[in-house]
Amino acid sequence: MKEENKELSINLNAIRKNRLRKGIWVPEEIHLSSLSWPEKILWLEIDCLSQDGGVCVASNSYFADFLGVGEASITRYILNLKELGLIQEVKKTDGRHRYLKTNHEQFDKFKAILRFCK
Repeated sequence: MKEENKELSINLNAIRKNRLRKGIWVPEEIHLSSLSWPEKILWLEIDCLSQDGGVCVASNSYFADFLGVGEASITRYILNLKELGLIQEVKKTDGRHRYLKTNHEQFDKFKAILRFCK
């Protein structure tokens, strides 16, 4: 295992160990959206891993293991979430790692759509 991947793995294990999981809460805008359930869960995991204004450093491999799907599926889910504006990719200066964060500002758009559909 490359040293940088080992470091990311250790960091993710520390994050998982330190957070208390008592279940998940799915915002109405995500729950009632046309996203697939794996996309909804992926969005929730990115949001959870990027708490307190931080960024999510998890790899596609981590998400694939978490959701029990292939990395190609994760790539498609992330692309769709980015196209919808629900997540943003944040570039760091090293240029080697991808960092993601959720975009809660898009909820206003989803709320308007939900009101229209009711």
